[in-house]
Amino acid sequence: MLQRELHQLMRLHRQIMSNTPDAGLFRTHDVFCVAKTGQKIRFAPHAAIEGSLMLLLEKFIALWQSSQDKAEIARAIAYLWFGLIAIHPFSDGNGRVGKAFVKSKLAEKGFLTIDENALDAILITGQTEQDLKNLTEFFSVQLIS
Repeated sequence: MLQRELHQLMRLHRQIMSNTPDAGLFRTHDVFCVAKTGQKIRFAPHAAIEGSLMLLLEKFIALWQSSQDKAEIARAIAYLWFGLIAIHPFSDGNGRVGKAFVKSKLAEKGFLTIDENALDAILITGQTEQDLKNLTEFFSVQLIS
């Protein structure tokens, strides 16, 4: 199951980034960004991407499979989204691929799509607990079956 999820993520990247030479490939350099708060956020080192993704997907699958209600589904999706953003596995297309992956997972549980513009507006601060709380609240409101 873990490999299937990883392959799905890579397939989405190949599809979305089909016109780029690194479609379906992990980034090969270390990167960081400056959050809207001004804090410098370092993403997973390029050498640790695959391992980090495997750990993320393993935890997500456990949360996902045990989710019994909308709140638990929202928590699992928030964890997945935050993890994908924190790892930042690709040189380009992380947000687009992450959104497509999240939407595919939500569709599996019978939920309609999310408001991508609203998701883009969520402030990621690099403060894990607060960011996960904000994302969980966002997805709780967004989940409509």
